Amino acid sequence: KPYSSEKLEEICKDGLLRYSQELPPGFEDKDNPEKKGIKIYGDLILWFQIIDMAKEKKLPVILVTNETKKDWWWKPPSSKQIGPRPELISEFNRNTKEIFYMYALDKFLMYSNKYLKTSIKKEYIEEVEEHRTEEESKAQEIEDLRQSAFSHYLEQQENMKKLISPAIADYLMQQENMKKLISPAFADYLVQQENMKKLISPAFADYLVQQENMKKLISPALTCYTKQQESIKKSLLPDMSETAKPKKTLRSLKSSRKLDEKAGEKNSKND
Repeated sequence: KPYSSEKLEEICKDGLLRYSQELPPGFEDKDNPEKKGIKIYGDLILWFQIIDMAKEKKLPVILVTNETKKDWWWKPPSSKQIGPRPELISEFNRNTKEIFYMYALDKFLMYSNKYLKTSIKKEYIEEVEEHRTEEESKAQEIEDLRQSAFSHYLEQQENMKKLISPAIADYLMQQENMKKLISPAFADYLVQQENMKKLISPAFADYLVQQENMKKLISPALTCYTKQQESIKKSLLPDMSETAKPKKTLRSLKSSRKLDEKAGEKNSKND
C-alpha cells in the first residue's frame, strides 16, 4: 500500500537517524552516488511496508530477494551468508509478534522443491544461483576495495599524526616558554599601571576641585564685567549721535561758503 507524502517525509527523517547508526536496512545506500533524494530510503520504505502488512494480516513474512548488501544479510567475517540480519528479525518480531524469513531466489526455489513439492528444474535453479554468486562476488570485491581504501586512509592518518605530533609538541613547548617569559613582564606592567593610577587619581581629583573653585571665583567677576560693558555701551551711544550732527553742519557751512565765493567773483566781473 503506497504511503502518503507526509508518511514518506517521516520515514526519511527516521532514516537519516537510522543510517547514521548503521541500523538496517538500507544504510549502505547513503553513499551510493546513483541514488538521490527519497531513493536513498527505498529499502527502508519497503521494510516498513512489510512490517505494516504483517501487522494488518497477522501473518509471518517470507521475503525473497536478490539483494546482496550487508545492510540486509548477516555475513560474519570469513563466513558465508547466513540469513537476515538479527536486527531485522528483532524489529519485525517486536512490531508484529510474527516471524520473519528471508531467502535468496535460488535458495527459495530449492526449498520449494524440497518442502512444497514443486517441480522447478534444477538447471534453472543452478542458473539463478550462478547469477547470485556473481553478484555476491562483485559486491565482495567492492567491499574489499572499500575496506582497503579505508585502511590506507587510516594508515596515512597515522603516519601524518606521527609527523605532526612532534611539531605540535614543540610548538606547545615554545608557547609555554613564551608564556613563562611574558607573564612576569605583563604582571609587572599591570602593577606599574595600578601604581600610576594611584598617583594620578588624587592629582586629577585635586585638579577638578581647583577647576571648580576657579569657576566659582571667575563667574561673579565675569558677570560684573559684562554689566560694566553694557553700561559703557549705553553711556557712549548719546555722544556718538551728537558727534554726527556737527559733521552735518560743517558740511553745510562749506557749501554756503563756496556759494558766497562764486557770487563775489561774479560781482567783480560785472564791475
